[in-house]
Amino acid sequence: MNPEIKKCQNCHNEFTIEPTDFAFYEKMKVPPPTFCPECRFLRRIIFRNEINFYKRKCDLCKKDIISIYKNEVLFPVYCNECWYSDKWDPLSYGIKFDASEDFVSQIKSLVKRVPRLALTQIKSINSEYTNFSAENKNCYLCVIALENEDSAYSSTIFYSRDCFDCLDVSKCEQCYGCLRCDKCTRCAFCSFSENLLDSISCFDCRGLTSCFGSVGLRNKSHCWLNEQLSKEEYLERLSKYLSDLSFKKEEDKKYLNLLMSFPRRFAYIVKSSDSIGDYIINSKRCINCFKAQDMIDSKNIVRASEMKDSLDVSYDDRSELSYEIMSGEQDHKFFFGNTCWYSSEIQYCSFCFDSQSLFACIGLRNKSYCILNKQYTKEEYEALLPRIIKHMNDMPYIDKK
Repeated sequence: MNPEIKKCQNCHNEFTIEPTDFAFYEKMKVPPPTFCPECRFLRRIIFRNEINFYKRKCDLCKKDIISIYKNEVLFPVYCNECWYSDKWDPLSYGIKFDASEDFVSQIKSLVKRVPRLALTQIKSINSEYTNFSAENKNCYLCVIALENEDSAYSSTIFYSRDCFDCLDVSKCEQCYGCLRCDKCTRCAFCSFSENLLDSISCFDCRGLTSCFGSVGLRNKSHCWLNEQLSKEEYLERLSKYLSDLSFKKEEDKKYLNLLMSFPRRFAYIVKSSDSIGDYIINSKRCINCFKAQDMIDSKNIVRASEMKDSLDVSYDDRSELSYEIMSGEQDHKFFFGNTCWYSSEIQYCSFCFDSQSLFACIGLRNKSYCILNKQYTKEEYEALLPRIIKHMNDMPYIDKK
């Protein structure tokens, strides 16, 4: 099959669908896109609010809570304790498929009625003020957080502990103010580095121990502004740096000058092959991917790890065969959805967890064979689903605008 050039229905710019894309769509049994990759990303991102919190009341218990939703939203908002409780049943909002109405309008009616989580959290302990977080313990004001402990004021933080004011760190411990660091311990103000120990203000470094102001170094110890020192000399300077404010300001200025003079690589692609994008680590055949790690055969990915055979995905981890997704976690065959974790074979779903075989559902937990939040048997589900997909093709939703 040859590449096909299409015009985006949103921005009206041309974009190309490659033969490998068509093969993916056929494998997933989904139609080719009508939006270009950039507009598809924008369409996904409008469903996500990470850091804007609002004070409001839980619509069930009436307690004051913090939420990512304002009071003016159309749907109810429950605190996490109520949302995960047995005080309400998401299946009670279920509606029966109506063949006389376009399917998107039926989904919209469900969207307006089903309660939402105030903050998106799951399987966490003492981490109430976190959002898009899972399996955390004793964390505070962290967003996009997975399997962390005793950390706060951080975003995009994974498998770390005792980290504060960090952005985009993984497997770090006792770090402060670090950016895009992996496997660092007792570090401060380091960026784009990995395997550092007891270091301050290092950039693009690997395997350093006890270094300050280092740029582009590999497997060194006791370096100061890229100058090799003895252990005694290093500790003497460090003591002065931590006790003399004027000396600290001078050394910080020298570090910034060194940082600005150091050449930058065109893209950060490490231990990866046949891949295009930036900040790609240990991946194969990943195209147009940004902040991707341990990925295989994926395209148009933003902030994901340990995924394979996926296309047009933002914020996901340990999933495969995903398409047009905003926020997933350990999913299999998740299409056209938002924030569904630990689930498989689900389409057009939002905020569903630990479920399988769902279509156009919202807010379900530990459920199977549901359509529009209505429960079916396996046989009923498998008979009705092809009818709905055919109906969607025969009666597509057309935006009046």
